[in-house]
Amino acid sequence: MGKVLRNGETVAQLLNERGSITLGEVMDALQVSESTARRLMARLAAEGRAVRSYGGLRRLQEYSYETLEKSHAAAKRRIGKAAVERIASGDVLYLDSGTTTVCLAEALARTIAEGKLTDVKVVTNSFTNAQALAACCPVTLTGGDYRLKRRDVAGYTGEKTLGSFSFSKCFCGADAINGTFGLMTTDPDTARMVELAMSRSEQRYCLADNTKFGQTSFLSFCPDLRMLDGIVTDSGISPEILETYGAKVKIILA
Repeated sequence: MGKVLRNGETVAQLLNERGSITLGEVMDALQVSESTARRLMARLAAEGRAVRSYGGLRRLQEYSYETLEKSHAAAKRRIGKAAVERIASGDVLYLDSGTTTVCLAEALARTIAEGKLTDVKVVTNSFTNAQALAACCPVTLTGGDYRLKRRDVAGYTGEKTLGSFSFSKCFCGADAINGTFGLMTTDPDTARMVELAMSRSEQRYCLADNTKFGQTSFLSFCPDLRMLDGIVTDSGISPEILETYGAKVKIILA
């Protein structure tokens, strides 16, 4: 058992240094068989210390709002603007936290201020969403434990709160969109909050830039993309990805 643990830590160290590692690299580094290397890699993935990728492992990226806020910012603004077109006067919305959904919140605030939408109510677990919308429509914040890196709240209290609502539409983000595992995220609390919101919603949309497609994260919260009414993404999506995922869910290009 001690050797297995040492080997596992060696693989974890290599992964931390390189960012990703292949099956062959694990075999070469430890001088072990393919089956042993696969077991070590599976163990790290099961412990939530890495994410399985084609032919190997990649490091699990820690969520950072500040970093993601600057990534693909123009595409996210276009996605937010396109998502607002799915909203109607009188809607009761759930807005997930994240750097793409806040672009929806900002676009929605402008649309309401212009008088193009009325009587919209929003429930969210995101402080940034609430700040964007509080001056122009009723906003309810779910309870829960504050998460500084995500600028939101989640956990048991928030989950209990969500059980009291009925939404006409739910808009969520995703850390990855995978053809096999569906929508994925980095932590269980985020997954559970969105699962509950989706279960209370008549329509469900995911907002994600094109780089999220074909990726893998820690766990799935919407394994069947057919559960969604659409994924709003940017026009940078490749024709191959558009064809592959478009066979499962409506892709709305911004």
